[in-house]
Amino acid sequence: MAIRVDPQSWGGKLVLRAAATLARLVVGVIGRTCRIEVAQGADRIDDLLGAGGESGAAPPAILSFWHERTILGAYFFRRHLVQRGLDTTVLISQSRDGELVARLAHQWGFAHVRGSATRGGSAALRAIYRAVRRGSSPVMIPDGPHGPPHVFKVGVAVLSQMSERPILPMAFAASRAWRIRSWDRLFIPKPFSRLVIAAGTPYTVPRNLAEDELEGERKRLEQLLDDVTDAADRAAAAPRKR
Repeated sequence: MAIRVDPQSWGGKLVLRAAATLARLVVGVIGRTCRIEVAQGADRIDDLLGAGGESGAAPPAILSFWHERTILGAYFFRRHLVQRGLDTTVLISQSRDGELVARLAHQWGFAHVRGSATRGGSAALRAIYRAVRRGSSPVMIPDGPHGPPHVFKVGVAVLSQMSERPILPMAFAASRAWRIRSWDRLFIPKPFSRLVIAAGTPYTVPRNLAEDELEGERKRLEQLLDDVTDAADRAAAAPRKR
């Protein structure tokens, strides 16, 4: 996906607003034809909502999944988590593509912070840290905004260190999907497919690590995210349970 309009011009703003509205409608219509199943980690998803807790408020977790699953993830978060009260803050790049994503996030009711590992990174990380401290669960895509795909960037690990909150690896898969010819081969679910959700084991990155130790933690998180993604893909490919 490459946005070629000027997001600061009047015409560009109009195009982006229309594109975000169209994307929201298309994803919403397709999503409502699909059946959603949680294949792994239903208890961890319930924990996000404070299910069974006395106060009803769950401590924040850092929610991470691969960039190729963004559309699937955004639909699930909006329909099943945000609308049920989960406080989330989404990190969105400052690129032109990010302008469209930010407008779509606004229409869907997601709070968001602009920045990435390459542009506005330190300021964005501080803003996300403040969101965690006030109780929000941030959504961070560890191989965004431009890849390489399935390479877990260290910024998410650093946020876990700073906030002492766990990273929850998540994955979203579809039994039938289109793939966009973008750097990440973005998934778009086909109508009437099964959408499969998987949540892995939460992991908190220890504080006070040496640089080589932090690299080891980054690789560990990359493997955890690959493992839960593989689990979701296997479940989506399996025959539907009767």
